Amino acid sequence: MKNMNRKFFLLSFLSLNTIILPIANYLSSCKHNSNENDFSYLSIEAKEDSTLTFVHPNGQDDKIRDLQYSNDGLVWKNYEEKIIILSGTKIYLKGNNHNIWNQSSSYTNKIVLTGNVNLSGDVMSLIDDGNCQENYYFNCSHCFYKLFAGSSATINAKDLILPVINLNFDYCYTSMFEDCENLVFAPSLPAVSLSHSCYRGMFSYCASLESAPELIATNLAPYCYQSMFLGCTSLVNAPKLPSRTILDRAYSFMFAQCTSLVNAPELPAMQLYDFCYEHMFEGCTSLQKAPDLPAIYMAESCYTYMFANCTSLQKAPDLPAYKLKKGCYYSMFYNCESLNQIPSQLPAVEMAESCYYEMFAYCPSITTIPILPAMTLANDCYSFMFCACGLITSAELPSIELSQGCYRSIFLGCNSLNNIKIGYNEIIENAPIGAFENWNKDVASKGTFYYNGESSVINFGFSGEWVVSPY
Repeated sequence: MKNMNRKFFLLSFLSLNTIILPIANYLSSCKHNSNENDFSYLSIEAKEDSTLTFVHPNGQDDKIRDLQYSNDGLVWKNYEEKIIILSGTKIYLKGNNHNIWNQSSSYTNKIVLTGNVNLSGDVMSLIDDGNCQENYYFNCSHCFYKLFAGSSATINAKDLILPVINLNFDYCYTSMFEDCENLVFAPSLPAVSLSHSCYRGMFSYCASLESAPELIATNLAPYCYQSMFLGCTSLVNAPKLPSRTILDRAYSFMFAQCTSLVNAPELPAMQLYDFCYEHMFEGCTSLQKAPDLPAIYMAESCYTYMFANCTSLQKAPDLPAYKLKKGCYYSMFYNCESLNQIPSQLPAVEMAESCYYEMFAYCPSITTIPILPAMTLANDCYSFMFCACGLITSAELPSIELSQGCYRSIFLGCNSLNNIKIGYNEIIENAPIGAFENWNKDVASKGTFYYNGESSVINFGFSGEWVVSPY
């Protein structure tokens, strides 16, 4: 399953230009003195015999000459090869390594840990040599990208300091702890202003992470939280998400495959951007209640697969939006097998392409469909919308102006559906291409079909003992 999810959720990372930031964006706790407990160097404490290896690409040994380690914070040695950290001891790391960290995603430098360790101290000591000069500037696109990714150590990172509060450099913490399957405690995230992809995949597949850090930022950026907790199967509660403006893909896949997640955060945003919530809770099989979704203006694919495969979800939120965009509700509740309460009405009167495509497909517990007031449809707007919803018995489709594929397979496999009313009043041969393709295939074997009395052709593909009646 995990390999399948990886293939499905594979992310592509782009190389961005370097951005230089002043020290004003940096909250340092530099206290380098003779008291070991005051050191703010990045430190690694072994709870059992452990190892540290600095993994760098392409054998670029010259890139790590400035990385140093110490057992006491006073005497330093150059890093040369794997470091053994004996149980009950601690090492400190520092460096002056702009070139190590200022790279694209194809040039990944990381620290691989084995054993059982705690992380603490200021991660910026890897860059500024622990000096924290007042006039210091750093150079950090892709800074700390995948820094601890793939470490098998049981990591307690709650005392690790990530001090920058304005993340104006892109991809800075991307996938930082990805695949740290034994990570239990995450560091605090004090940033208030985020950058493109800054936390993208930061804790993805951290299967032991039980609690997420507080996310206080209100100034978001595209992709900033994408896949942040993807596959965190022990995570029970989601952090609050206070921002009211959600940029492109900012929350996409954020909690996907979090199979223990019970409580979702409130989502107060009224201004949405393309793909902003796509797959956000997909596969959260323990989630029983969805958050309110108050937005009335949709963005392209904004709710795509948002709750797909949430097999414990019983009630869908009200959906008041009346201005739709392409694919906005695409497969939103796909395969939510326990869903039995859905909105009584979807108020939009103007459709968009594929806007409701597969929205409630394979939701076998719903018994009624919402009122669908739209009179003018768009291509594939209702395609597969109620496919395999076996308890639905009655449906009304009032629109008289159809579009290509608009009703394609809308009731495919609805084997209890025995009462249908439509407003279309043209002969079926004049309907747009695919408009009625498989639209009533495998419905009940007998029932009543009400059609607009002005129609001159009443054969809409019913088989079995159906009564066809004008209204």
